Amino acid sequence: MMIMKTFRFDNNLECYDGDAFIVKIDKELRTEEELLNFFYDKFQFPTYFGFNWDALWDVMNDLSWIKQHQVLLVHEMMPCMDDHNMSIYIDLLFDLINNWKEGEIHSVDVVFPSCYRDYVMQFVKEERIRLIKGEM
Repeated sequence: MMIMKTFRFDNNLECYDGDAFIVKIDKELRTEEELLNFFYDKFQFPTYFGFNWDALWDVMNDLSWIKQHQVLLVHEMMPCMDDHNMSIYIDLLFDLINNWKEGEIHSVDVVFPSCYRDYVMQFVKEERIRLIKGEM
């Protein structure tokens, strides 16, 4: 039985420091374009980044230009995209944290304030929720 990693929901968003590469979403992002540009700037993506969801998946599964082992994406604010794009975004992040395996060059964690738990989890597919709970 495989138990998947899930997001961290934590109100103490300042406790994540030390030798980690931390990106904080601390401003309102309303569109896919704004979010992708934000990631490009903050994660210092390579110039070949394609500014679409597939390209985001590709570079976030590489991160070879980042020296730190621990990579944290901390949501101090939630993107305000439409449900379709939020679903893609949350799905991509969920797959991302589970794609990096223990012992690899990077470990990626995604953090949201506790008050967003229900909102975020509504976008996580039911079969994944069962995997998180170890029911499959």
